[in-house]
Amino acid sequence: MFKLKYYLSFLFDVLLEQHESPLNPILKLYLSQGQLKLVSSNAVYSYGNHYYNFRDSFSILKLDEINIKKVLILGLGTGSIIQILEQKYKIKAAYDAVELDPVVISVFEKYKHWFTNSDCIIYNQDAMEFMSENKKSYDLICMDIFNDRTVPEKFETKDFLNLLKNVLAENGILIYNRINYNGMDQDKNEEFFKLFQIVFPNAGIIKLDFNWMFVVKPNGLLN
Repeated sequence: MFKLKYYLSFLFDVLLEQHESPLNPILKLYLSQGQLKLVSSNAVYSYGNHYYNFRDSFSILKLDEINIKKVLILGLGTGSIIQILEQKYKIKAAYDAVELDPVVISVFEKYKHWFTNSDCIIYNQDAMEFMSENKKSYDLICMDIFNDRTVPEKFETKDFLNLLKNVLAENGILIYNRINYNGMDQDKNEEFFKLFQIVFPNAGIIKLDFNWMFVVKPNGLLN
């Protein structure tokens, strides 16, 4: 039956599971183009190797040329970031993942054997609380926390950005994902980038079709 669903997923999205939680009233897991796709009411939380916002950002940043041993993922989804790093870039790292919604974690745990053999410690915790307590440093930090299409306000503050800065390794890379669907999103992103540059003066932006990826990397601004 699963093989049939896999082949059908190249014709249309096949619904595998649907869940509700206090944090996400609607969560649907599809098999789409042979990849797991986790969606909320208005946003795609994860999409396997097709999670283009991080996939394309990793390519632009040439991660295959960088030594990455420790990775922090804020906002887990179905583990697309881990999948892309392992399958496309052959990166074998130690992963810490922070995810507040236990339903999302249960979906990840159920399907992770599809794509990862790496160690991944999952913290079912609010990211602000985790960052305030964490003493580790990371070579790569991927900030991917959304409430549907919106980044919660506390993660747009200077205090949170400083917490990110405190755990970013000396030559580490930070990628902060923000949706950019319309003019209102763009205005908010441009305003946020002013704050982002105060904390990270060498920051740049990767502008994709529907996402702006705010980036900090060792050699500074993106060309």
